[in-house]
This record gives sequence, C-alpha cells and structure tokens, in this order.
Amino acid sequence: MTLFDPDRPPATPRPAATVVLLREGPGEPEVFMLRRSARSPFMPDALVFPGGAVAPADGPAGSDAAFEAAARRECAEEAGVDLGARPLQWFDTWVTPTAEPRRFEARFY
Repeated sequence: MTLFDPDRPPATPRPAATVVLLREGPGEPEVFMLRRSARSPFMPDALVFPGGAVAPADGPAGSDAAFEAAARRECAEEAGVDLGARPLQWFDTWVTPTAEPRRFEARFY
C-alpha cells in the first residue's frame, strides 16, 4: 500500500469509462456490480460497476467516441454484457482523489 506523500506531485488521471447497468426488479430497479479481486492494486475487494481505462484502440484520445467505445468494451470484457447498439447516456465524470497513486478520470454511462 502506498501512503500519501505531500512532496510527490499528484499522478495524472488516466481516461476511463464505467457503465451503470440497471434493470427492472420487483418493486425497485436492480443494479449490476462486480467485486474486484482482493489482490487488485486499485480498490481491492470493492464492489464496482464494470469499466476501465480507455485504450488506444477505442479511438482518438480524449474523444467522446473513445470513452463510449471503452465503456462498451469494458462492459463486455468484465461483465460479459454486450450492449450492442443500445444508446449510452453520459451522466457524470468522477476523478480519483489526488492522494491516490493510481488516478482515473472516469465517465459514467
């Protein structure tokens, strides 16, 4: 585990995308989440939405198309859910706090 070092400049956030999958449930919507490995260097053993870093093959760096392609790819890779041609709706962007050694700028769909 890396402790916060005030003399070290914060890491630059990597572009990432996350998909919040919902479906109708009995009364309330159901939310799909994954549990990260306890050995993961980032957020071990946490419940998370499917997602991950934007890859060069997803499209031009920083483009809306690259973020959306990453969301679709990561959802299929991590959760086995193919979103097909369903439209994705961006609703927020979160950036990992500066104290973290691994940082992400994650768009949520």
